[in-house]
Parts: sequence; C-alpha cells; structure tokens
Amino acid sequence: EVPVIEVLGHDFGFPFELLPLFDMESDPPSSIQRPDQLASAMRRFVGYGALVQRETSAAHHADTVGATPLRIRFLRYAMPGAESEYNFLSTIKDMEVEGPWPPEGLTQSTVVQKLVDALINPRLVLGEAEEPKECDPPAHVVHFACHCNTDKPFDGDWEIQLGGPVSRLKVITLYDLRQGFLQGATSASIRPLVFMNACGTSVINATTSASFQRWFLAN
Repeated sequence: EVPVIEVLGHDFGFPFELLPLFDMESDPPSSIQRPDQLASAMRRFVGYGALVQRETSAAHHADTVGATPLRIRFLRYAMPGAESEYNFLSTIKDMEVEGPWPPEGLTQSTVVQKLVDALINPRLVLGEAEEPKECDPPAHVVHFACHCNTDKPFDGDWEIQLGGPVSRLKVITLYDLRQGFLQGATSASIRPLVFMNACGTSVINATTSASFQRWFLAN
C-alpha cells in the first residue's frame, strides 16, 4: 500500500493534482467517480506516490462575485519595488487601486486605527480624512508591499512597516491587529483577501506558531 493524502473539504470532486497518468483534457473514465476509486486506479501505475485533493470552496459572498471593478487597497513602504507593483496593478483593466497608502500627513496612531478599522470593515475608505467614509463594493484585496520586522522576541511586537524612512515610518504591530479585532470585529463581517509582499513574513514563532499570515488567515 502507498499513501493517499486528502485535504478534506466541502468539495469531493475534481480537481486533483495528478501525475500525468490520465488525459485531463477529457473527463475521467466512467469507472472513476470518487477519490477512493481514483486512488485504486492510480495504484496500478509504477512510481505512484500519493493522491492530493485540494479543497475548492463553493461558498462566496455576494459582494465579491462578479464585482466590477475589483477594488485593490494598496498599502506600502515607499521604495522602488512597491512603486513598480502599484504602477503594474494600476494598469490592469477592471481593477480599481486605492492608494498608495498611507499619505505623509497621518500620525502613527491614526494610521493604526484607520488600518485596523478598514480591515474589520472593508467598506471604509482609507485616506487622509479623519471622519470615516464608506464605499461600495467593499475592498476585495488588501495588498501590502512593505517591510516587516519579525526579529523581536515577543510576537506581539512584530511590525508591519508602512510609510517611508525615518519620520514617515508608520508601524502596525501584531498586537495592534489582535486588540483591534478583539474589540471591534464580529464573525459576520465580510473580509478581503490579504496579500503580503513583505520581508520577514515567512518567519514563524517556533514556540507558538504565530505569524502574520496565520493571523490573517484566522481572521
């Protein structure tokens, strides 16, 4: 017997990741209707190692299906790579890019509060105005192109670094995110996809498994 690895979810059909054993341009053989039948068929092949089923969720929120344009919230640390990412995203058809953010005029505390509030409620518009305004549809993607510091001994002190060098640097800690969501988020809130292109985000605390990506995925 060789191992069968399944990532179980709500969808028990295809797609599967396969070695090139079947012609995937056409339907699978009629005798193969379930994952266990596919595994049995694949075991006949020399070199067969494992079957992996990826979960594909059928549940989507109405606000994010077929929405035009796609709203991208672009948060950055001022550096050439972030500028090129912003320029690239801005050229894509049917994509509306909000940002780059934060602007120079916002204080540290305002940046933290506005970002946490906008993650909780993606309809909130990020900008310089103190009074929050809402926009429909909600932001579909929050794109971070910035620095990230995960060298500090306590994961609550880990930082997402936005803005720019020296006085313009704005820092949001993992503690800020945890506390903000603890105080203001509800399980029913709509959430955007978070994309983090930031150094340091690959670091995971070996004792707690804490990381920015783990927190975002959980929330």
